[in-house]
Amino acid sequence: MSRIRPIVVLAALLALAGASTPPAHAAYRGANGLIAFVRPSSADSSVGDIWTVRPNGTSPRRLTFTGDNSWPSWSPNGTQIAFTSSRAGSDDIWVMNADGTGLRRVTAAASAERYPTWSPDGRWLAFSSDRPTTDPENPRAFLYKLRSTRPYGTAIRLTWSGVNDVGGYDYDWRPSWSTLGTIYFTREFRWPGDYEPPWSSIFSVPGAGGAQTDVLPAGLGGSGWSGDVSPDGGQLVWSADQGSDGYYDPPLEIMIRDASGTIRELTPERQLFTTQNPAWSPDGTRIAYDRVTVDTGAAQIMTIRPDGTQGTTVVANGVSPSWQPLPR
Repeated sequence: MSRIRPIVVLAALLALAGASTPPAHAAYRGANGLIAFVRPSSADSSVGDIWTVRPNGTSPRRLTFTGDNSWPSWSPNGTQIAFTSSRAGSDDIWVMNADGTGLRRVTAAASAERYPTWSPDGRWLAFSSDRPTTDPENPRAFLYKLRSTRPYGTAIRLTWSGVNDVGGYDYDWRPSWSTLGTIYFTREFRWPGDYEPPWSSIFSVPGAGGAQTDVLPAGLGGSGWSGDVSPDGGQLVWSADQGSDGYYDPPLEIMIRDASGTIRELTPERQLFTTQNPAWSPDGTRIAYDRVTVDTGAAQIMTIRPDGTQGTTVVANGVSPSWQPLPR
């Protein structure tokens, strides 16, 4: 694995952009437990079944068996996993125990509910939903939150947006709830009719809803999404397209910003692999992520140190890692 290489020092830009608050959820502190991930049902897919594995790649365990599950998210106490599943007909949020037992359905709307994230106290689940969609040519989604235990109550809408500057609709997804109570999420700026690749950035919104703020620094270039902050709050990682060829086209890589404001490429493998969906370990010493071979679409879960060294394969045929926090 190559060492990370500096891109640019953007401390001043970060301050101007109001990015002193990290634009992603801070990993929950603790000892490093299992890594939950999705084993895709086909190449180039993020949907399949949820498994867990030890960080050294041993003791893989399959938790779901329906082939239509995605985006696992560990609870702050490490005892439950929230995830998306279409087993009941539409994408909904489900929760299960760490061993796959105790399965329960949290949302049951006729819309698509995806990308769950837990509040720091474990009482709420935030997620992305396309409930207000009325025009299939201009799909849009917003963030909602719902109680994580019965009675779930009514979903509370957290974000609002309308027609953007180019006449398309914004699309909010992949929320991450910080330990300070702020939710960070990806907002796509879509073109009318969804014919052009969208551009995206990371926004923040209070956990109770309210003003939404773009928190990536101006001048960074490319798209940014799916961020995560180290447990000490000092370092940020996120998925990015630093090229000008459009969202979801290679090269895709993971960027890291250290405490000094220096931004670097953590995974400079753009000719061979797409690297994305980073997740900090609870002890802050490693980062898990997807590495997808550009030519074949074969995916694997990797971990790497924050300095870009000691890259290690955890499991082949896996995407969307989430790291379990355990009591020290």
